[in-house]
Amino acid sequence: MRTEKVERLTKTTVLIVILIFLGLRFVYLEADFPSGITWSGVLYTDEGWYSNGAASYFISGNWLIEGDFNTIVNVPIFQLLQSLTFKLIGLSLFSARITPVVISVFMVLFIYLLVRKYTDKLTALVAASLLSTNYIVYAYSRLAILDLPMISFVLLSILVVLSFPKANHFIVIGASSVIFCFSVLTKTNALFALPVYLYATSLRQTNMRKRLSYCGWALVFVIILLSIYYLLINSSFSVDYKYFASLNIASRISWNPLSIVRNFIRAVWHGVQLEPVLYPLTLTVAPICMFISPNFRKNNLVVLSMIWIVSYLCVLAVYSYQPPRYILPLSVPIVILFSLSSISLYRKLQPRLSSYLPMIVGALIIIMNGFGILQYLQKPNFSFLNMAHDIQHTIEASTQHDQDVVLLGDIANSIGLVTGISSINATQGTRDLAWKLSFYEPEYYVSVGIEEIPINTIEEYFDVEEISTYNVFNNYYKGKAVHFYRITKR
Repeated sequence: MRTEKVERLTKTTVLIVILIFLGLRFVYLEADFPSGITWSGVLYTDEGWYSNGAASYFISGNWLIEGDFNTIVNVPIFQLLQSLTFKLIGLSLFSARITPVVISVFMVLFIYLLVRKYTDKLTALVAASLLSTNYIVYAYSRLAILDLPMISFVLLSILVVLSFPKANHFIVIGASSVIFCFSVLTKTNALFALPVYLYATSLRQTNMRKRLSYCGWALVFVIILLSIYYLLINSSFSVDYKYFASLNIASRISWNPLSIVRNFIRAVWHGVQLEPVLYPLTLTVAPICMFISPNFRKNNLVVLSMIWIVSYLCVLAVYSYQPPRYILPLSVPIVILFSLSSISLYRKLQPRLSSYLPMIVGALIIIMNGFGILQYLQKPNFSFLNMAHDIQHTIEASTQHDQDVVLLGDIANSIGLVTGISSINATQGTRDLAWKLSFYEPEYYVSVGIEEIPINTIEEYFDVEEISTYNVFNNYYKGKAVHFYRITKR
């Protein structure tokens, strides 16, 4: 079969695979997260914490909850998008998750357009197929958390600054800088991509002086825009702003040289979780291709991907806390480099039979990941959804129709996404638990495991009656069940 026919058939097949697996992101969207992927408590808490402002606005008309964990102050963009979704289709776990799913579809499109700009349609389709079928990316795209939306905004900023070559350079750089700031205001970790964005900005020109000038302007725009935002919120919401920064940034960073080296090695090793074949193979093959092929190493997309990997690993090196979801940003440069490497080798080895080996390896990776996704969708579990509905029914059965109810607990915000019940965080927030108990007078409390410190504080002011326990997500988090209590003020 001629090479042209092989490539045409491959393109059609790959496009169909991409569309199928993008569509599967919407299937059983309220199902439990796949087991065995994460060990952190993200499944219980983070969806509620990082949608809380939008949910509160939908329920009560207030973006902020006094004394609580108001993440919207520091990272508002995702919650603003969530609020639009809630306004259109109402508050539910489905509506909370539909936003990141749609964003993840755009992320695949951005990857395709970016690779297509520097290579060809086949290479771009291979990159998009690897990303759309990746089991880990698929799983996290169906959680209302910040990682993939952050990556999508980074990609969009790079794509915009590399486009419109005949347009006014300062307008394009300014617009892309705004989008890059959106990525930082989606998740602060997006700052790792600043070197990547600046390198992409420099590609608008070939003259070295102009390239440095454009980088400088982009950096100035980003610094000014972020400074203005942070100055405004620090003056208006100082307590919430400083609390979030200390909890999620300062407390997790270590500048000890030995810790940095150890964390860097851990970060490199943890990348295997992204894909056990694709990740190590890419880190092996891409350098070989750079060594043997001058055109490969001069490809701007290769340089951009290498900067992305090194920059992100250096950022992770100062973080002692590295949950599995922190590997997600590596998915972008890995799928780009693998697609470039595999297609480059395929064409370099033509017409020998061995030329098909890179394509076969890529196809096997897609098949293995696709099989994992299909297997997961065959037997979905709904333990979290069922628990939330049972808690809702219990509360409604003992509450008057017009009575406002407050649910207390670290996972209460996530339950609130399902039930629409107002919720308050038990341990996170700018006020302590005693103040929250006095001010909000919650009627119910929910926790993962038996948390002694909150329970002891609650028992000082309330009578505590355990109503139910639930096995949620197979109790993956330290074997702890979810406990649901009725608390009555004395």
